Amino acid sequence: MSDINQEQAKGKTKMKRLIMSLVSIIVLFSTVQAGLFNSSFKIGNPVSSYQVILGERSLQDKIIIPVVGMGYFGFLNKQDGSDNDYDFSVKLLLPSVGVRMLDNKVGSLNSYYLGELFLIIPFVSGSELSSSEEEDIKDGLDLFGLKVGYGVENYFSESFSIGGEISLNWIYLSIDAEAYDYDYETGTETIDKYDLITTLGATLVQITFSYYFN
Repeated sequence: MSDINQEQAKGKTKMKRLIMSLVSIIVLFSTVQAGLFNSSFKIGNPVSSYQVILGERSLQDKIIIPVVGMGYFGFLNKQDGSDNDYDFSVKLLLPSVGVRMLDNKVGSLNSYYLGELFLIIPFVSGSELSSSEEEDIKDGLDLFGLKVGYGVENYFSESFSIGGEISLNWIYLSIDAEAYDYDYETGTETIDKYDLITTLGATLVQITFSYYFN
């Protein structure tokens, strides 16, 4: 018989989620307090997001622009019937922090490279799911991600631009787990430790609407 104990892994995952959320909240509130409200609305499928664009910084001969944002993805499956009603929903919040590095500017066109770290915070509910099953699904969706890409925006005025971004997204999950095996013949117990690693990749294309107030 084997009993997989993942309590330690769940604790580490929750701690990572808390740290990333706190970083995003601190940066976002710092931005608000500083009065920097330059904003970008990104529309795409399946994820749309809102992003705060911070002030420009110089790094050697490059212009770096820090960004902090929040994305959203939702899924709902609902069935209404005379004998059986069923619903299942997953909502994902994606707080992110990252930078843009300006590439080139020609006339009203501006291009940039982008890099972001993001966290997936899941909210799961279902009429036929127990609380433990909901927690298991949340743990499976509680992931870190990395985004790298390229964007172009066209300024219609000093305060407004429309553009597009294409990015490669990697989602990474690493769980430290332990398996307990008990030998009834010898009366001995062994503990096997192992890592569960999952990596997913996807390309995302988004249209951006950016507003500059500073």
